[in-house]
Amino acid sequence: MMAKKAFMGAVLLVLLPGIAVGETVVSAAGGVFTPYSGSTGFSGVVQVLSALTDSNLRVGGEIEYRGYKTEIFDVDDVGIDTISLRAVVQYVLLKEPIRPYIGAGLGLGFNIIDGDKVEEERDDLSIITDFGVGVGVLGLVGVEVPLGQTVALFAEARAGADFQLTGESGELDAVNLGGVSGLGGIRFRF
Repeated sequence: MMAKKAFMGAVLLVLLPGIAVGETVVSAAGGVFTPYSGSTGFSGVVQVLSALTDSNLRVGGEIEYRGYKTEIFDVDDVGIDTISLRAVVQYVLLKEPIRPYIGAGLGLGFNIIDGDKVEEERDDLSIITDFGVGVGVLGLVGVEVPLGQTVALFAEARAGADFQLTGESGELDAVNLGGVSGLGGIRFRF
């Protein structure tokens, strides 16, 4: 119950800045995520941003889901489901007719690890929990194509590093669960 309240509080903290000032921009996208070490999986993102008045800057937050396989605890192809909550900043380089933009993000990643796979391959290692929390950074570049005044399609490329602390035999290690992704979606302006 406490973890659920903490998660919902983090969601609100990430998304509220996006509806605080200026024009609100809501985006939904899906695509592929490829970890730096592992197999390609699915990625989906929902964003709420504010386009600051008379500025090319957009500020807000997002929730991203990733499902993929990677190496962790020296075991290959371990299934990971990650829900990331991020604060995001985007800068629109040109406003019309096509809008290229760049951006960055910083946030938390809640990782659900296939502990059975780890214990199956590493009988010397007992996973206490299949859940972990990490910290991540993200860089992105994208292009937005308006379909009218309030709707646009967009495509985005992302690269990031998400670090989760893991422990083995009393030693802590930061495992990078980051990677690159390509997304396509729709954006609404209010």
